[in-house]
Amino acid sequence: MRAPRLTSPGLTFPKITLTAPTLDHLVSLTDEVGLFEHARGSEPRREHGYCVDDVARGLLLCAREPETTPMVSTLTERYLQFLESAIAPDGRSHNRRAADGAWTDEPGDGDWWGRSIWGLGVAACMASSTLTRSRARQAVVRLVMIRSPHPRAMTFAALGVGELVLAGDRDPTFLSMLRDGLAVIPDTLPGWDWPEPRLRYSNASLAEALRLWQGLGYPRRARNLHLTAALVGERHDGALPDDLDALLALPGIGPYTARAVLAFAFERDVAVVDTNIARVLARSVGDRLTPKRAQSIADAAVPVGDGWIWNQVLMDLGATVCRPTPRCGDCPLAASCRWHLGGHPEPDPAVGSAGVSTRQAPFEGSDRQARGRVMAALHSGPRPTVEFDHRILATLVSDGLVEIYAESARLAN
Repeated sequence: MRAPRLTSPGLTFPKITLTAPTLDHLVSLTDEVGLFEHARGSEPRREHGYCVDDVARGLLLCAREPETTPMVSTLTERYLQFLESAIAPDGRSHNRRAADGAWTDEPGDGDWWGRSIWGLGVAACMASSTLTRSRARQAVVRLVMIRSPHPRAMTFAALGVGELVLAGDRDPTFLSMLRDGLAVIPDTLPGWDWPEPRLRYSNASLAEALRLWQGLGYPRRARNLHLTAALVGERHDGALPDDLDALLALPGIGPYTARAVLAFAFERDVAVVDTNIARVLARSVGDRLTPKRAQSIADAAVPVGDGWIWNQVLMDLGATVCRPTPRCGDCPLAASCRWHLGGHPEPDPAVGSAGVSTRQAPFEGSDRQARGRVMAALHSGPRPTVEFDHRILATLVSDGLVEIYAESARLAN
């Protein structure tokens, strides 16, 4: 059960009384060989044997456990041995194993092969034992000798080697697999819709998206991108809508992004108002503009049938000529620009006009820097809340990026 999220930042957290999850059920389904595939309640159905798919998930879970208890160590070792023994000399992997320990299938490169790399990659980075990490890494090396023709398997494999690369391991074989795994994602139709229509265990969780996003900018963007991908799959059959209202209903998509998608992806005659275009508009009419008026002026100026190129021309004009310090002598609109014709009176109408960006506060010492440090620390797994500034942690919880559970902080799922 998930701890309740805070709804507003504060200096202290409410008392959390939820009981920490246990591995009791996992223990009941594991014997001296591995993790049984099926169970009836807490009783394993031994007649169905084991599979690499589930053992890889078990290893991934145990490697990420914040506390390394004797039981976690035992399960980790058991699952690691199982996955190691499944690997064939050519890099393929068995999947199914009978209760007596005999493999019942031929080695292959299906989903289980990719999930094995994922679980082993996480263990190679996050397991508490140095020997375990070394063995897991070596198992990954053996598996990435081949490539799978199956998009899902390659995507799981990319997640595994991605953990190693993000941890600083720049082995060329891992980098090559990561590139190859990412390359299959745009080509999955019709074999695998990405994102799938509904979120389920085989889809990357928000925590996975946040880990892969680490260092690329505001984590809210990763969260919104993840949610938008899910909603596009669920509501729009996996295709980005070409309707303004439908785009605006997606997380993280505002007026600018929605119109940019319509103008540049669908070549609709809609006006895009970014900081460069907003500066051109304000100076052209000689007045500081509200968001509604700026959009109205931009909409009226779009030539029929040329919206795609028109928006790019205005963006380029604002970026290269109508800059904060303008080069009016090079501007094709100088003869009609009210601000220029008026002799550049102060204040500049672009300053404070809707859509025109302002200078950002210094990053050093900012909340943005502090939030980034918390996210970076949680990249490797849960950490006690006492390690962090509770005010900063509360803002991350409020944004849905971090969860608090049993006095530990972790990336949101």
